[in-house]
Amino acid sequence: MPENENTNAENQLKCPETVPEEQIGATDEERKFAVKKEPRPPLPKYVFISAAIIILLAFLGGGIWYYRTNILPEKYYQKATALFQQEQYQEAEGYYLRVLQLREERKDVIYQIAYCLEKTGRKDEAILRYQEHLKMLPGDVRALTRLGWLYMEKGEYDKALSALKDAAKKDKKNIEIWQMMSNAAGRGVRQYGKAGEGAGRHRGRGKGAHEVRRF
Repeated sequence: MPENENTNAENQLKCPETVPEEQIGATDEERKFAVKKEPRPPLPKYVFISAAIIILLAFLGGGIWYYRTNILPEKYYQKATALFQQEQYQEAEGYYLRVLQLREERKDVIYQIAYCLEKTGRKDEAILRYQEHLKMLPGDVRALTRLGWLYMEKGEYDKALSALKDAAKKDKKNIEIWQMMSNAAGRGVRQYGKAGEGAGRHRGRGKGAHEVRRF
């Protein structure tokens, strides 16, 4: 019986979760001479100030960039559109150009710039802008029609007919375009007719002068 009791007592023993201090193996004197971890020195205040300034500058720089590339161009566009509708074309052109300078991808304002140039009498500049617009949108009937009209006003009827024909292909039911084509063709015929008469007269004069010299 005593042997069974000893066996049961051994089976009930468990591993302690913590080791008592007296069993660690270090005396009080050893603990006094043990190396202690020194506390880390605090960071200087200028480090925090510098970091805060950098974050603030980054935030301000990003805000300014966003304002210049998104908000400001939109404000200029709204101002230009209002002036355009009031037929103040010279002022509207200036704001459209600002939009294009701040956001080069806003190519949609090139047509408005061309129209403003046309309305302020700068036909050659307007033609260049319409051509620039048509490189991006070659089938734009409005730009083709305006370009044909400007060529007609300059007396370049072949170019006018070419632009108007392209416009008529895109908008076959537009009567105004067909009327402009007819007008351009008629003016072109008269222009070539006068040119032919002038050339015939010049040849006749040359022949008469040659005959006089013969006699």
